[in-house]
Amino acid sequence: MSTDSSKKILLDLIQESQLFPQRFLTTDGDSLVYSDSDKNIKNVGLSYHRFNILRSSQHFFDRGKLLGDILLIEHLLSQIVLLKLLNGEIIFFDYEKVKKWNDSLDNFSFHQKIKLLHSWGLIKKKEKTAIDKIRQFRNQLAHSFSNSYFEYNNKHLKESFPDFEKDFYSVFNTLIQINEVLWEEQNLTQKTIDLINNSYKKN
Repeated sequence: MSTDSSKKILLDLIQESQLFPQRFLTTDGDSLVYSDSDKNIKNVGLSYHRFNILRSSQHFFDRGKLLGDILLIEHLLSQIVLLKLLNGEIIFFDYEKVKKWNDSLDNFSFHQKIKLLHSWGLIKKKEKTAIDKIRQFRNQLAHSFSNSYFEYNNKHLKESFPDFEKDFYSVFNTLIQINEVLWEEQNLTQKTIDLINNSYKKN
């Protein structure tokens, strides 16, 4: 069975069984599929999201949207760190473990997560530098008093937006690929299917 077929079986099984996974992020075709929940993990479902950076930010600056987009980069970093540390353990439906891991991941800064991926050999120096550029730009967006002037590559964002967009998608695609490789290496799709069928599937 192909990886795509197995992934579709898993996603359908989660929905059919009305299960509410946490710390769940994978892909389905050109969509991200991730956990979407309230703060108390009372109502959780899977969201399908075709990601597209806000191109209008080049001309009509939207600081909040850009920060939200970059937050996804940090979330991907967190997911990869989590998968590496769990080493194949499935915790999507164990909310107590999820909470403990969330607390642990909160102790890692954006910069520390980048360094971890590099130390594990998941990213090369060039990729590490690219992610760090995104991190530094995020810090500028978050901490600057200005609401209109921001620089990327030492140029006004209106001029350098194509550079930012290129770097962003390069980093984004790299992290998605790493996440999917870890899913495959750790056999997470089949393990999760087996876990649902054996422990959670409703009759």
